[in-house]
Amino acid sequence: MMSEAARVLKPGGHIALVDFIFTDDCVGDLSKFGVESRRVRDGFLSFWISAILNFGAVKTYHVIGKKR
Repeated sequence: MMSEAARVLKPGGHIALVDFIFTDDCVGDLSKFGVESRRVRDGFLSFWISAILNFGAVKTYHVIGKKR
Protein backbone atom coordinates (compact mmCIF):
# COMPACT_ATOMS: atom_id res chain seq x y z
CA MET A 1 0.00 0.00 0.00
CA MET A 2 2.82 2.42 0.83
CA SER A 3 4.54 1.81 -2.51
CA GLU A 4 1.36 2.76 -4.36
CA ALA A 5 0.83 5.84 -2.20
CA ALA A 6 4.42 6.94 -2.89
CA ARG A 7 4.04 6.20 -6.60
CA VAL A 8 1.01 8.45 -7.09
CA LEU A 9 2.29 11.23 -4.83
CA LYS A 10 3.62 14.16 -6.86
CA PRO A 11 7.08 15.57 -6.06
CA GLY A 12 6.60 18.02 -3.20
CA GLY A 13 3.28 16.37 -2.30
CA HIS A 14 2.31 15.55 1.28
CA ILE A 15 0.88 12.39 2.81
CA ALA A 16 -0.74 11.85 6.21
CA LEU A 17 -1.83 8.57 7.80
CA VAL A 18 -3.28 7.67 11.18
CA ASP A 19 -2.90 4.17 12.58
CA PHE A 20 -2.20 2.37 15.83
CA ILE A 21 -0.27 -0.71 14.73
CA PHE A 22 2.03 -0.45 11.71
CA THR A 23 3.22 3.15 11.80
CA ASP A 24 6.93 2.25 12.09
CA ASP A 25 6.59 -0.01 9.05
CA CYS A 26 4.83 2.76 7.11
CA VAL A 27 7.66 5.20 7.82
CA GLY A 28 10.24 2.65 6.69
CA ASP A 29 8.36 1.77 3.52
CA LEU A 30 7.69 5.38 2.58
CA SER A 31 11.36 6.23 3.06
CA LYS A 32 12.34 3.38 0.72
CA PHE A 33 10.11 4.89 -1.96
CA GLY A 34 11.45 8.44 -1.72
CA VAL A 35 9.06 10.02 0.76
CA GLU A 36 10.65 11.81 3.72
CA SER A 37 8.40 10.66 6.55
CA ARG A 38 8.21 10.54 10.31
CA ARG A 39 5.92 9.20 12.99
CA VAL A 40 4.42 11.57 15.53
CA ARG A 41 2.27 10.83 18.52
CA ASP A 42 -1.34 11.89 18.40
CA GLY A 43 -2.16 15.12 20.24
CA PHE A 44 -1.30 15.01 23.94
CA LEU A 45 -4.86 14.90 25.25
CA SER A 46 -6.33 12.55 22.64
CA PHE A 47 -3.28 10.26 22.91
CA TRP A 48 -3.74 9.79 26.66
CA ILE A 49 -7.54 9.58 26.53
CA SER A 50 -7.26 6.82 23.94
CA ALA A 51 -4.56 5.05 25.96
CA ILE A 52 -6.59 5.20 29.18
CA LEU A 53 -9.88 4.14 27.60
CA ASN A 54 -8.20 1.17 25.92
CA PHE A 55 -6.07 0.22 28.94
CA GLY A 56 -2.93 1.15 27.02
CA ALA A 57 -3.64 -1.34 24.23
CA VAL A 58 -4.33 1.26 21.53
CA LYS A 59 -2.22 4.39 21.02
CA THR A 60 -2.72 6.26 17.78
CA TYR A 61 0.12 7.84 15.84
CA HIS A 62 0.31 9.99 12.72
CA VAL A 63 2.69 9.33 9.86
CA ILE A 64 3.42 12.46 7.89
CA GLY A 65 5.64 12.81 4.89
CA LYS A 66 6.66 14.80 1.86
CA LYS A 67 7.89 13.41 -1.44
CA ARG A 68 11.29 14.67 -2.52
